[in-house]
Order: sequence, then C-alpha cells, then structure tokens
Amino acid sequence: MAAMRRFEHPVRAAGACLCLAAFLAWFTFFTPWPSCGAAKADGDTTAWAADTARKGVSDAPASQGAIPRPLRVVLDDNYPPYIFRDSEGRLRGILVDQWALWEKHTGHPVELTATDWGKAQELFRQGRADVIDTIFFTPERAVLYSFSKPYAEIPVSVFHHETISGLPDPSALKGFAVAVKDGDACIEVLKSHGITTFLLYPSYEAIVRDAASGTVKIFCIDDPPAFYFLTKYGLLEPFRKGFTLYSGQMHRAVLKGREGILRLVEEGFAAVPEKALREIDRKWLGSPLGSSIPWRTVGWIVGGLALLAFVSLMGNVLLNARVRRKTLEVERLLAETREREEVLRITFSSMAEGVITTDAEGRVRDMNPLAEKLTGWPRNDAQGRPIEEVFRIVNEKTRRPVENPVDLVLRQGITVGLANHTLLIARDGTERPIADSAAPIRDAQERTVGCVLVFRDQTEERQTLAMLHETLEKYQLTLQAASMSSWDWHVAERRVVRDALWAARRGLRPEETSEEPKIWFKTVHPEDRHRVLRCLRDHLEGRTPYFEATYRIHSQDGSWGWLWDRGKVIARDDAGKPLRVIGIEVDITAQKTMETRLRLLTRVVEQSPLSVVITDPTGKIEYVNPRFCELTGYDMREVIGENPRILQSGTTPRETYEALWKTITCGRVWKGVFCNRKKDGTLYWEEAVICPIVDDSGRISHYVGLKEDITVKRRLEDQLLQAQKLESVGRLAGGVAHDFNNALQIIMGYAEVAMGFVNSQDRIHRMLTEIHKAAQRSAGVVRQLLTFARKEVIRPVALDLNEHMVETHRMLQRLIGEEIQLELRPGKDLWPVLLDPSQVDQMVANLVINARDAIERAGKIVIETENVVMDGSRKAGPVFIPKGDYVRLSVEDTGCGMDAETLGRIFEPFFTTKEVGKGTGLGLSTVYGIVKQNGGWIDVTSHPGRGTRFDLFFPRVSPDVGEGARDMGPADREDVQGAGETVLLVEDEPTILDLAQSILENAGFRVVSFQNPEEAVRWAEGHTGPLHLVITDVVMPAMSGREVWDRVKKTHPQVPCLFMSGYTADILIHRGVGTEESHFIHKPFTADALLWKIREVLFSGRSDTARPFRRP
Repeated sequence: MAAMRRFEHPVRAAGACLCLAAFLAWFTFFTPWPSCGAAKADGDTTAWAADTARKGVSDAPASQGAIPRPLRVVLDDNYPPYIFRDSEGRLRGILVDQWALWEKHTGHPVELTATDWGKAQELFRQGRADVIDTIFFTPERAVLYSFSKPYAEIPVSVFHHETISGLPDPSALKGFAVAVKDGDACIEVLKSHGITTFLLYPSYEAIVRDAASGTVKIFCIDDPPAFYFLTKYGLLEPFRKGFTLYSGQMHRAVLKGREGILRLVEEGFAAVPEKALREIDRKWLGSPLGSSIPWRTVGWIVGGLALLAFVSLMGNVLLNARVRRKTLEVERLLAETREREEVLRITFSSMAEGVITTDAEGRVRDMNPLAEKLTGWPRNDAQGRPIEEVFRIVNEKTRRPVENPVDLVLRQGITVGLANHTLLIARDGTERPIADSAAPIRDAQERTVGCVLVFRDQTEERQTLAMLHETLEKYQLTLQAASMSSWDWHVAERRVVRDALWAARRGLRPEETSEEPKIWFKTVHPEDRHRVLRCLRDHLEGRTPYFEATYRIHSQDGSWGWLWDRGKVIARDDAGKPLRVIGIEVDITAQKTMETRLRLLTRVVEQSPLSVVITDPTGKIEYVNPRFCELTGYDMREVIGENPRILQSGTTPRETYEALWKTITCGRVWKGVFCNRKKDGTLYWEEAVICPIVDDSGRISHYVGLKEDITVKRRLEDQLLQAQKLESVGRLAGGVAHDFNNALQIIMGYAEVAMGFVNSQDRIHRMLTEIHKAAQRSAGVVRQLLTFARKEVIRPVALDLNEHMVETHRMLQRLIGEEIQLELRPGKDLWPVLLDPSQVDQMVANLVINARDAIERAGKIVIETENVVMDGSRKAGPVFIPKGDYVRLSVEDTGCGMDAETLGRIFEPFFTTKEVGKGTGLGLSTVYGIVKQNGGWIDVTSHPGRGTRFDLFFPRVSPDVGEGARDMGPADREDVQGAGETVLLVEDEPTILDLAQSILENAGFRVVSFQNPEEAVRWAEGHTGPLHLVITDVVMPAMSGREVWDRVKKTHPQVPCLFMSGYTADILIHRGVGTEESHFIHKPFTADALLWKIREVLFSGRSDTARPFRRP
C-alpha cells in the first residue's frame, strides 16, 4: 500500500503535466503569434513608444480654453527618430509629422522651434514658448511644469568604451567623468547615485562625436538616439551598453498656471485618427519582418512532446519546461535583433551625414540617400564598385589625390579621421569640402569584414565659420573703438573671465582679471552696491530679461568713474539656476558729467521763477518752461511753433516792439516791460530781458527771453501810491480834526441851546435848525475822513450780523425809498465777528446808498450773510485772502454797473461819478477804511449793465470776545434827566466848558466846572461829598484827561469818567483813552448824545434799581 501511495503522487503530477502540456500545445497550435507583440513586452522601445504616443494623445480630456496663435512649441532638435535635422537643416521625424496632423485637424497654426535641449528649456522658462515637447518627468521639473500623459517610455542607458569594464551599476561610475547633454534629466538621477563629475554637451551627437575622437569614454544617452549616433559614427563595436540607468517617460508640458493650453493640446491629438498616427509610425519605424520561427511546427512538436510526456511522466514534464524557457529566450533574442535591425535601418536612412559601407575588399556595399547626393552615385550604380571610384577625394590646396580612409582602415583595422582641406569630387565634377571619419566593421571573431565611412559637407559650415570669424573681429574692433570691456561669469565655478581693459580701468594687474567676483564688488562705489546687486539678483532669478546697471567705480587715478554695465544669463541648469553669464561694460564718465551739467541746467530752467521762452531767428517758439505755462495759461503744445505775438494785448506801444527787434537782431540785449494777455483774456504785466544766442559760426541761432510777472508788483505800486494819497488825506484830517470839531461843537451846541429859547414855528428856529444840520453834516464829513484814515476811536464787540441787519433793515428801506426792493438773506448759524456796530451801520449805509444811486428806477438790492472757509486761493483784488474762517457780508444791486477803469478807482478819496453836490467821494473810501481797520478784506465785481457786488470778509471770533461792551439798543433810547448827581466837568476851551455846563444843569445835574485841570484835581481832593461822574477833555495843557481821572480816583475810587475830545484816535490812544475800561464821546456831539452817554456810563456800574435818572 505504501508503494502504491508512493506511486500515486507521481501519477497525479504526470496527469497534471499532461493536461498542461496538452493546453500549451493547443494554445501554440491554434493561437497566432504576433510579429511585434513580444518586442513590445521585451523592450522594443521604438515601436512601443510610437504606440504609447498615440494612446497618450487620444486619452486627453476635453476642456475649454484659448490657445495662442500660433501655438509655440519648443523641443530638442537632435533626438532621432522622433525629431532631427536632415542634411539641409530641415526638421524631420515622428513629432514633426504628428504636430503637422494636429495643426491640420485643429485648424490652429503651430510654430515648432527645435534647438539644443538646454536652450530649449531656457526659452520655455522665459515664456517664449507655450509647450515643450520631448521632456521627461522629474520631481524637480514638476514644481515648474504641468505634464501631459506620457506618450513614450524611453530607456536611458550608460555606454562605455570597450577598454573599460566593471561598470554594472551607477555606483561603479564614481570617480569617472560622465558625458551628458546639458539640461538632461539623467543628470539629477546620476547625482542621486553620488555621481558628481560631468562633461556637459549641447547635444547627444556632440557627445558621440567626441566619443569617436577618443575624448569621451563614458556617456549617458537615451537608447534611440544612442544607437542612431553610434551607428552613424561607426562606434557600435568599440562601445558597449553598460546598464540601463532608468526608463523615462516622454511628455509634453506647459508652465504652471497654463493647464488650459495643455488640455486643448491633448484634445487636438485625440482628434487625430489612429490610422494617420500608425502611418507616421510605419513611415519612420518601418514594418517589422515576419517571424522566421515555424510556430505551428513547434506546436506539433510540443504536442508530440506532450504525448511523449504522458509515457515519460516526470522526465518529460521537466524537459518540456526547459524547452519553454529556451523558446522564450530565443524569442527575446529575436525581438532584440529585430529591434536593432529596425533602429539601424532607420538610423542609416535618416542620418544627416553621408554614410557608405564596404566589404573587406573596399567595394561599396551600401550607401544612404545623403551619400548618393554628395557623391552623385545612385546606390544601385555604386554597389560593387571600388570605393576609390565612388568616393574620390583630393587635397584642397595641392589638388593631389588623398589616400582613401577606407584603405587605411581595412589595412590597419583602426578608426581614422579625414585630413583637413579635403575635397570630395562628385560624379558630375562638383567639388565639396568634407570632414569626418571611417571605422572598421568587425565580426564576432574580431575580424575586419568591412568599413563604414561617415562624411559631411562642410560648405555651409565653412561659410558660417568665416562669418563667425568676421563677426568676432568686428566685435573686438567695436569693443576697442567704444572703450568697452567684456566679462564672462561661470557661476558654478565661481570664476569670472575679464579682458585687460576691465582691469586697467580699476588699476588692477591683468592677471587679476580671472579672480573671484568679489574683486568687482570691491571696486563699486559703496552707495551703488545695494542697487547694483539688486539688479543683478533680479536677473539671475529670472525677473528681468537682462542685467543692466549704471554705477561708479574706483578708477585707476583714484577718482570715481561711471560705468554702464549690461549682461545676460546664457545657460541655466534644469532647475533654472544660472550657470553662465556674459556681459559688457562701457565707460560713461564723460557722458555722465555732461548729463549732470545738462540736468542742472534743465532744472534751473524748469524750476526758474522766471518765464523762459526760446525762439528761432524768425520768432517761432521752440521751448517754454513750466512757469510760462503757469503764467499764461497756455499748454506747451499750444505755443510750440507759434509766435510770441499771441500774447499781445494791444496795450503795449508798437514802438516798444520795434525797439525790441531792432536791438536783438543787432546782437544786443533788450530790456523792457510788456502788458500781455493770458489765454483766458486776463491782462498781466511782465518785465522782460531778451537776448540773442549765437552758434559756433557767430550767427544768431535762437533768441531767449527771461520774463518776470510784475502784475502784483505794479498793483502794489499803485496801491502804495493810493496809500500815500490816503495817508496825505489822513494827515490832513488828523491835523484839522481837533480845531474843526471844537468849532463845530460850539456851533452845534449853541444852535441847539438857542433853539430851546425860540418857538419851533418861528423863522429864527428854522434858521437855527439849518445851522445845526449843516454843522452835523460837517461833523459827518470829518468822521468819514477820520474813519477813512483809520483815526477814529472804535468800540468793537462780538457781533451777530444777522441780528444787527434785522434791526437796521427798516431804517435802510426808508433810506432807499419804496421803488427799490431791499432783500435780506441771512446765513444759517452765522459766526460772530468783532466789529463796532456803528461802523457796520456806516458801511452798510454807504454801500446801500451807492447801490440806490446806481439804480435808475425800480430795482433790487440784496444784503446777504454767509459763513465761508477760505483755503488761500480766493483773491481780494490782487492779494490772496489768508486761510481761515470768515463771515461774508455782501451787498449786491441790479444797477448800471461799472467799467474796468471806474472799478480801479472806486476806493480813491474824493473820487466820485456823481453830479456836483451829490457826493463827497468818501463813501467807499470810508467802507474800505473800516474793513481794513477791523482786519477784513473787500472784493468788488461789476459789469456795465449787470450791476455790482461788494463782498466784505471779516474774521470769525469767539462769541465771548467783546462781551459786556454791547451798545444800547433802540429799546433803551428814551429821554432821561438827572437827579441832582454831582458831575466834575473839566474843559480847557471856555466856550465848550460853558456849553457843556449849561446842558448838564438844564438836565438836572449838579455841575462843578474847571478850565484848569490842576484846580479840578485839588477840588476833588478836598471834596468830601459824593462825586458821581467826571467829564473831562482828553488833551489839555499841563495835564491830560486820563491823568485827571487817575488822580481823582485816589480820593474817589468808584467814580466813573467820560472822556471827550475832537482829536483823532491815534492821539487819544497815546493819551491812554480808547481802552475797553474807558468811556468816550467824540466832539462835536449833541446835547441828547451827551446825556445818553452819561446815562450809559452811570448805568454800566449800577443795577436797574439804582438808576440815577428820572423821566420828565
């Protein structure tokens, strides 16, 4: 039983193996084997990449967005078979045809820019391209770019020369210099394995070319271009594929934030039919050859083996397993062979150089299309012919035949390069300069079985090189002529290469020009370093397209010179960090010095308070400074090309202009005054100095005028003249006021007393009345003169103009009559002002009377008040009103108005437009004097036929200012009499003394009068009874009225005093009268005025219950 059990397990195993073998046989027999499927699975990267590209494009999601026109795509220009340049420099390859289909199906133009890979990435980072193609995904790039789905997976391998061994993995590369393409993704991968030494090349072909010359022994290249270029240069034998570093996925990408473009690009590829994409693949990758293995026969064999395995049990099963592994190995080898053959075929056909292969005898075996073109031999005609017949070469200088490199290779078995100055003579006799090399073809036993000859046409290369040499020579000559020096900064190496001029400018030795960048920094002026470094940093970090700065350096002679420095990053690594920066610097010290002078002169002219005008010899304006525009109101564009006569007002005499031109055309300087007109029509005065400007030949090239606005000066001079007139009138008024007022006081007083003794119906009473009126009018004229001359004593109080105007409105209406409407427009919440109420009445009355006289029949006068806030821009005449809070009092009429000439003289004393006998000419002069006396401003606007408006501005004051000095209102003005109060009367004029004593005694007062102030003081000192009031003249011999009161107060401290005088305010104030604590009445006065003033003085110091007056 045990034996049976031991046998049972092999039987079960055999049965299972039999079933498996039968299934494999059936699968092998009935399932067709694809010709390229295994190649895809085992590394046929070229065909699989194209297939992946189609799938990646078709899976792109749809979205909406806007694509730039044209769509700018940048990519590598040396990545066959995806993209490369043919012998004529045109772009060819899979991606070129795919983008053409994309353009056709989307209708959107595409602009392909293929260049060195490092430069392509820099263009993309700078935003000069919308899409980058042929780019591998790396984590570092993912920070900056957004990637499409991969459309190809490319193995990236490390290749090494056959003389180097022992490189199975990346760690074995430590200590070797690995050649890589600048900007390639493999650099970061190698760095991650600890590899730090690299040889940077602009393209894969440049790497392989140096490998052919023996310069490069180890390099890392993507497999497709690697096999292409190794074949092209005949290096498949001497170089080995060490290991695959990684497999990178090829994508298309856009900058972060532009994902909409990427989605629309993928949508465009999804719209391309699969059939069209497959045609592109077949075009560049070719059609794979059918399998040479008889798979059906193998299937029968496997089936037979399965039957045999049924008999042989375990032995056959093991044999079948070995056969299958061997089969898979064979398939893998076949796939690799097909892959290599396909790559070699495409490479051979699409190479940008001519390639000829020969057998061991030197007969032509094959040649690519470019070789046919260069030699002039068709491939079929050239096959089998000796290489010397097809490839005829001579020395360019001697014209002698050159030994064919194929013979040398076949004879010595080495790789050789062509000598310089070699010409290829084509079949039709065309001669072309060529270059490149030949290499042996060896079999597995290292026997030379043929030769591969690679050559290229150097015609364009030589032309380009000649142009380059010429350009370089011109560049060097230009630098020398322009005093320029150049610098070349290798950032990663911390090394700067500079020319000798750079060092000479700074007083350095030539050998110091290749030192560290710090040498440059030390020579920069300390004040400029921060700014220059900021400009340099902005460019290095990609924020500016180039570095540009102007700064000072420490020159060789110890002074500070100026330089203009400009540079640009020409190479960056994959992360965008700068690798190399080049630039030039120019000595601009002379220009800077001149600029400084010109800038200073420009500032002088631009900021000059004088108006500057420059004209050509004909008088056409070429330049005006801002002051000219500010003064005239014209914009610079309005006057350029015009003649200064646009400013003429017609006021300046013609003779002035004739003298001007006669002077300056003779080369002399002219000085004078113009009255010109601004753009808005306003007239202004300007003082001008105009002189000619001569050129190097001595001819007059320009005229320059320097002009100063003297309008305010002229007006101030006029005002000074006016003030001098006013001062003369004031002196006259002040000089005669005392005597005149005393005389008027006697006339008015005694006329008034005399009228009391005569019946009111009597003819004499009427005569006395007329005398009294005439004296009052004369007194009014004196008061106006004193007010105008600001010599009248005033009692300002905090006054509400609205309340005051309401009180006087009825009186003013009676004054102007019923035909003229008087309207009062009080402002809301009016601020108080500090004014004497009597002066307000006088001002308003004068203005209203003038307005009445200006209205012929019916009309309207408006009195308006308003709070206003001045910002300093409002003028009163030629002067600006200072900033502050003001109350405006306006009087406006609908009368006949005034012309400009009349308006300019209205404030002159004794100036009037009224008929003789109807005006004194002092009304508006008095208003002007009152306004100025109270710190105010007055402005007048008038137009003939449209009326006149007077605006009076008074500063705002606090409501409590002047409180307690309020005048009595009309309600208090009642007839009053004394009650026997004792009054001390002192007056040096006997007549006035008698008159005042008579008035006081008749009013019920007990009067003690003295003509001598000394006697009055002695009486007061000896008087023991009550003394209720002192009335004294101010100006008296030996003692002033103020001194009298002060001495009387020593014995009678509470006694008040009423001063009287006919002198002007300045004299009174000098005598101590005019302060807030004193009471004053001006001569001449009436009896009633005196009594009411006495009542006011006595009443101000007592309560209502102790009033010392009785009603009659």
